Amino acid sequence: FFTPPLLAKAVLLQGDDMTQAYEGAKESLYPNWPLVFGREEAPLYNTLQLKDSFAWTYQAFQKSLGHSRSVLNYLGIRYIVGKNQFKDFKPLGGAGVLPEISENPTPGQKWFSVSKALAEGPYLAEDFDRADKSKMDYSRECFISNAAQAGSYRPREIIEDGEFPGRISLEARGRGKALLASCETGYPGWRAQVGEGEQAALRAVESINHSFRGLVLEDGETKVNFYYAPATFRLGLFLALAVCGLWMGCWLGFFIPKSRNSPPKVG
Repeated sequence: FFTPPLLAKAVLLQGDDMTQAYEGAKESLYPNWPLVFGREEAPLYNTLQLKDSFAWTYQAFQKSLGHSRSVLNYLGIRYIVGKNQFKDFKPLGGAGVLPEISENPTPGQKWFSVSKALAEGPYLAEDFDRADKSKMDYSRECFISNAAQAGSYRPREIIEDGEFPGRISLEARGRGKALLASCETGYPGWRAQVGEGEQAALRAVESINHSFRGLVLEDGETKVNFYYAPATFRLGLFLALAVCGLWMGCWLGFFIPKSRNSPPKVG
């Protein structure tokens, strides 16, 4: 996570000429650093971020310091680049190292289970006020858009069996009804399959905390597969195949000569 003052400095173009300004800007692209070291980018800097998730990450840090601290854990952010006010963060590097880097000792997992779900309100800002006032721990509680699923849940141990582009496999160890929660943005098109083999069944992906993905599991359900299958992709693929078929038909009709056995013209 990069502090706002550091990002504001990074976007300035400075130099005696355009070449110098460009080189300086390249060296200041702080959000690219995680990729250089083989780390994942914090959700705030994901270029595919949706409008609602951008609003979430922006407003989340407008509340108290305690609320910001809980949000950092929820987003799974391990490192902060730039000055911060969190007393339990461990400074990294020697004296005089710029920019300052500190480590969060308690980052959350990408997928976990919560013990309580509150029905979302109509406005994000109001829910943040509720969370701030109650000192909400996002690792134990969440807001959920489906009010029928609000209530208490049994905690589970979440094991990530595998993660690939467009697919995630999880094992939720434990008993009782559970609500799996994630800090991954709820992009449209994600689907969930619960169970294995012939017993596998599709399950609705829940929207939690206004912008993220969740899933309800009944007692006895432990295996989950998430896969990305947006309807827009399937529609685009169908249209592409249809266009290819049309062009192929036109090509065959234009280049293949007529049969020599065709009956002669009369008149």
